[in-house]
Amino acid sequence: MCSRGLIPPSLGAGGFEQATGPNLSVAGTLNPDATGTYVGTGTWDYKPYYTIGSNYFIWWDMIGSGWIISVLLGTKGSAYWSAVQPEVNGVYSPLGTATGDATVTKLP
Repeated sequence: MCSRGLIPPSLGAGGFEQATGPNLSVAGTLNPDATGTYVGTGTWDYKPYYTIGSNYFIWWDMIGSGWIISVLLGTKGSAYWSAVQPEVNGVYSPLGTATGDATVTKLP
């Protein structure tokens, strides 16, 4: 059983399957540039996570009770954005060496 992190797709029930649903748009004047369209890729800390290529991730931080945009899944790193809210949509504040507010919107 996983206490934290990736949920094996084989669990299936209880919403632990591979993430599906809307893609996300990240917009703003961001440095480093994390803008673009993110795709639901899997489940992390019991919530979907999203990727844009292998460059950035949007993931749920159960310990911090918020959403994170960072270069590594599960690791904030030195430049990242955070939104302490239950929904993935919204404005993310820059932390560390990141600059600019990131606006995340679900796409149809």
